[in-house]
Amino acid sequence: RHINKETNIQQIDLFTTQLTNLRQTMENVIKLLNNLTKRMERVERHLEI
Repeated sequence: RHINKETNIQQIDLFTTQLTNLRQTMENVIKLLNNLTKRMERVERHLEI
């Protein structure tokens, strides 16, 4: 039972790490999308002229 508890704790730690990495990845994706949106807006303004 003690070993099982240790294993569970390790799995939770791993899952937490994966969630943290996923959050960072999502934040990076959002930054990229924001940059892309800004670029598209600049292109649109340029084309309207």
